[in-house]
Amino acid sequence: MDRETGQITVIPSREDSYERLLEAENYVEAEKWCARLAGQYPDCLAAYTCRLKLYFSTKNREAFFSTMAALKRSAVVIDNETLELIKVFG
Repeated sequence: MDRETGQITVIPSREDSYERLLEAENYVEAEKWCARLAGQYPDCLAAYTCRLKLYFSTKNREAFFSTMAALKRSAVVIDNETLELIKVFG
């Protein structure tokens, strides 16, 4: 949900795709999905959570914190799942 407009963007089929790739530890393909999400839906929470989960899974702290900072600067509202991920990794 966008903080300013209150609009919600739901893209479940894409979220399911990258989630399955992460579960299979196919990080190269998951990274491609994350890049697509970020490119097509830059103001959607899923674009951020995809990258946060990828960087968490690959233990890429620098990219994780960079993405987290970008999320904080954005108008995207953070859900409980994303908040927990941030708490665990941070």
